[in-house]
Amino acid sequence: MATPLATLRRNFSNHRGLVRTLLADLMWRLGPYRRYGEVDWGRVQRLVFICQGNICRSPFAHYSALEQGSELPVVSFGLATTTGVPANSVAQSVAAEMGVDLSPHRATDMQDFGIRDGDLLIVMEDRHVRWLEPYVVDRPVQVVLLGLWCRPRFALLYDPYEQPREYFATCLDRIQRAVSALLAEAAGRR
Repeated sequence: MATPLATLRRNFSNHRGLVRTLLADLMWRLGPYRRYGEVDWGRVQRLVFICQGNICRSPFAHYSALEQGSELPVVSFGLATTTGVPANSVAQSVAAEMGVDLSPHRATDMQDFGIRDGDLLIVMEDRHVRWLEPYVVDRPVQVVLLGLWCRPRFALLYDPYEQPREYFATCLDRIQRAVSALLAEAAGRR
């Protein structure tokens, strides 16, 4: 039987991950984050997965969407990264176990990325929304929280970078399930 600490590490990485996940979930349940789970699919031209460093979560979502046969173009970038850096080695290893090859991935920093009209900007956590706001205000783009397509919902997909491998596996599994549901919804509404 797993200890409470082992369960915490597997499901949320640490106490901070648990608290941030619970707070984001509360914001979804109370309503402020509901809009980040709604998409006008008729306006979507490209799926853009976004996280902090573009070396763990967003590249996995990007390549998972490609592996699952996305009908829309798929790209990813990081909000604060170094362009050209490969995917994290633990992310590559766990992704490979899940059938997703991250070896071709190279990070792209937001400053080196061109947001286009019709982009669906798919972020991993609420603070990513706040970082993007100055760049997308009055632009014909949409912003959503990827974890809201996972079942159960996760308004926050806590960063696995430098966290226990077992949490990496949990996080990437949540991302893969969310991407699958997002693609199914896109295919059904376009």
